[in-house]
Amino acid sequence: GVLHSGGGNLFCTSCNVTVDQLRLSDTLASKSCQIKLTIELDFTHQSDCGVRVQYLSFPQTLQIQAGNAECDFVLLQITKGNQMGIFHLKSFCDLRIHAEPRVPLMKFKSLYEQLIEEGQLKNLLMNQQLKSDGFYNEPLLNYKDMSYFGQISIGTPPQSFSVHFDTGSTRLWINSVYCKSEACTMHHLFNPEESSTYYSNGEPFSVHYVSGSLTGVIGYDTVSLQGLKVTKQEIGLSIKEPGKHFARPLHDGIMGMALKKPGGMTPIVDTMIQENLLEEPIFAFYLTNYPGQGSEVVFGGVDPTRYTGEIHWVPVTPGSHWQLVIDGFEIDHQETTWCSNGCSAIVDTGTSLLTCPPQFVDELYQKIGAQANEYGDYIVDCNNLNNLPTLTFIMNGAHLHVEPSFYTLVYHLRNGEKYCRLGIKGSHVEYRDGQPFWTLGDIFIRQFYTVFDQGNAQVGFAKVA
Repeated sequence: GVLHSGGGNLFCTSCNVTVDQLRLSDTLASKSCQIKLTIELDFTHQSDCGVRVQYLSFPQTLQIQAGNAECDFVLLQITKGNQMGIFHLKSFCDLRIHAEPRVPLMKFKSLYEQLIEEGQLKNLLMNQQLKSDGFYNEPLLNYKDMSYFGQISIGTPPQSFSVHFDTGSTRLWINSVYCKSEACTMHHLFNPEESSTYYSNGEPFSVHYVSGSLTGVIGYDTVSLQGLKVTKQEIGLSIKEPGKHFARPLHDGIMGMALKKPGGMTPIVDTMIQENLLEEPIFAFYLTNYPGQGSEVVFGGVDPTRYTGEIHWVPVTPGSHWQLVIDGFEIDHQETTWCSNGCSAIVDTGTSLLTCPPQFVDELYQKIGAQANEYGDYIVDCNNLNNLPTLTFIMNGAHLHVEPSFYTLVYHLRNGEKYCRLGIKGSHVEYRDGQPFWTLGDIFIRQFYTVFDQGNAQVGFAKVA
C-alpha cells in the first residue's frame, strides 16, 4: 500500500493506479498534499499540489496526473461506501493500491434504554424477568446495554448474520438450526446443510455464563466480512442457549476477538493472520454514541481520520482478553492510591460499561456525586454533567482522560425529561492476578480510538477526532 522511492518529488506526468481490494496502509503525519476521491460518481478532482485524479471505473483503474508542483509526497484518500484507503506516495507509476476492509457497526437502543425511556423498567424488575444487577456479573458479555453489531456472512452460498464483535472472548458462535431453545426462535439461524463448504467432526463446545451455559457443536466454514473471505474458520453452532437471556439481544451470535489461549478455539483474527489476509496483524475500533451507523471496526490497519494526536501503546499479556496494567488512577486530576501497586484491566468491546474494582466503586460514586435509585442505577443531575470530575487512567506513561460526557449515559424520556446515570459499575471480581480489576468497556472505548495489535501484543489508545 505504501510506495517508498529514493526520495525526490513528483515528476511523473501520468500514471495509472489500480485499486483491486481496499486495504488501509500506514500514513505519515503530514497532510500537506491531499487528494480525496469518492468512488461513487464520475468526476475529476484537482488537488492543491497540481495532481489530477479522474475516476474511470472501479475496480479497474484510476488515472492520476501530476502537474508542475513539486510536493514531497501526495496523500491519496480513496473511499468507496464504508471502505477507505489513505496512501502516502512519493512517486507512482502502475501502482496497485490496497486498502483494508472495515466493517460498519450499527448501534441500536438496548432493551434497557427502551425500558427507561418508555417508563417500563420498574414493572419488568418487579416481575423478575430482568434482574437489575445480574447482567453485570457476566465475565464476557453485558446484555443490559450491549448494542453494537456488525454484519458477517457464513457458508457457501453466504448466509448473513448480525453479530457482536467482542474483544472479551475468543469464540465465534452463531445461532443454528440445531438449537430448539426459546432464544433461538427469535434470531436468524445458520443452516450448515445449505453450505457446500461446511464440515464438522462433531466436537462439542460450551460457554459458561452466570445465567447458564451455551452448548453446541464445532464446525468449520467460510466467513466473509466486507471483502475479507476467511476460509476454514472454526465456528460454534448453538444447540442449547440458557433461559431467555439470549433472546433479548439483537445479535445472532458473538465474534470473539480476544487473544488465543493455548489449546483454545481459534479466534477469527488469528485465522485472518494465518491466511495472510491482513496487511498488518492489527484491528481498530471506533465507537460512537449515536444510534445507527457511524461506528466501525477496521482490519489490517488504522484510520487516521478517526483520531487526533499520537497513539499511546500499552503492552498486554499474551493469551489474554487484552489484559493490561493500569499504573495509576486519578479523580479530578487528584491521584488515588487504588492502583499504586498496579491494577489489572481488560479492554473489552463486549462490556458496555466501565467496571471498577468493587472495593473502590462506592468511593468513586461518592466522589462523583452519584446517588443510587430504585432501579439500582447511580444517577447524577443532568444539569450538572459538565461539573463532574474527569477520570484519568495512567498506563505506560500516558495519561488517558475520560470526561464526564463519556462516562455518563443520558436517556430522553417520553415525558420530555432526561434521566442521567453513570456508565460505571462494580467489576464482578475484586482482583485478577493479585491486582484490583477493571474492565475498560465501550464507555472507555468511545473516548479513545482503540487499536488491538496482535503482532506486538499491545493495545493503542488515541483521542477520537
